[in-house]
Amino acid sequence: MPLSSSAAISIAELISGAGRDESRCFVTGLSDKTEETLRSLGALDGLPEDHVIRNRLDAIRRAVALAQN
Repeated sequence: MPLSSSAAISIAELISGAGRDESRCFVTGLSDKTEETLRSLGALDGLPEDHVIRNRLDAIRRAVALAQN
């Protein structure tokens, strides 16, 4: 099922909100098509490149590493 533009806008707002209160936000498990759509709509612009991670376990590892620093 393709990602709707309203869903992409909601995701962008969640990411933006996480940035406002200094939370760390990771996005994981995106299909290639969904990631392409989110990027084309600018929904992932507020995230560092290394916070978009394919695998949930890798995202958890990254978050733990950041928390320990």
